[in-house]
Amino acid sequence: MLGRAVDAGRERFGSRLLSAYAIGSLAHGGFAPLVSDVDLVLVIGDPLSDADGETIDDLSAAVRSSGGLAGRLSVFWASPAIMRGERAGGRLPALDTLDLLQYGRLLHGLDTRDGAATPPHAALVTQAAALAVSRLASAELADASALVRRGVRDLTKFCLFPARFLYTAATGHVGRNEAAADWYIAGNRPAAELVASAIRWRTEGCEPEPAARAVAEHLPALYREFIDDYRPRLSVLGEHGLSDRLADWGRRLPVPGRATQGAHHSCGK
Repeated sequence: MLGRAVDAGRERFGSRLLSAYAIGSLAHGGFAPLVSDVDLVLVIGDPLSDADGETIDDLSAAVRSSGGLAGRLSVFWASPAIMRGERAGGRLPALDTLDLLQYGRLLHGLDTRDGAATPPHAALVTQAAALAVSRLASAELADASALVRRGVRDLTKFCLFPARFLYTAATGHVGRNEAAADWYIAGNRPAAELVASAIRWRTEGCEPEPAARAVAEHLPALYREFIDDYRPRLSVLGEHGLSDRLADWGRRLPVPGRATQGAHHSCGK
């Protein structure tokens, strides 16, 4: 499937497509067909055109339309100048840039990572916090069963992303699921049982009622831990607005342990 996406990139960009990389679990291991994303980075030659972004969107939509794992494709893109920090543009956030530099697997062309700027720790923290607010704060934590009914893919992301972000903030490394979970569990942290279960659910699926109980008991504590860790970091960086958004999210977290009934469908489907 990545080969099809790379071929589509070559067709649309020709010689301007300098390189293509797999990132994420397809590059550093731990790919789980039940839940994993499919992440691709295309490096386009400078100078960029105003139409390049639309070309990437068209390419992504065409590949995703074939369904299956292709439907999970995310295409990130940049140019050498963007990767060196000389200009803005493209779509390659700091967390994904770090993944590319540390683990990217070259699929096409020449390796264009020489001279690329390593994202500063501040950018990793800020973007992780923004991602958490935009994606995780929507979790139906007042109704753990509703979160389970969203399916195992969403469920494991909601359970593992906070542990991954904590790991990245503490170590400066990419928050690979297994590495972050091992680090979190070894620290005997509040939601270690849930994080261990979520790693298992990625490959085995889960039974809905036990999963809902685990979410209700442990996920609010995991989110509170993330918020309490990140708010001081953001304040030091002067990101007070983002820190305030985390604080507001924290005030809305439910009391742990209040699961509701109704998780009748397997989160493994």
